Amino acid sequence: MGGSLVQLFSSSIQENVIVEIKQNGTCIMEASDDIPRTIQNCPYEQGDNITISYKQGLPGMQSHSQRQ
Repeated sequence: MGGSLVQLFSSSIQENVIVEIKQNGTCIMEASDDIPRTIQNCPYEQGDNITISYKQGLPGMQSHSQRQ
């Protein structure tokens, strides 16, 4: 359980990723920690290059935006 607390309070990572799959309005991408992350009602298209913010080892995302 101590490891989970460390992950919870660790700083966020920002990473550029490619939207690998878009199906039924949900986008799926995978960051360098090999954990798939999803966006419901996704405004992006498959193949878009976006920036995500997340905590290492946790499946959720804190934010996402399209790269300009």
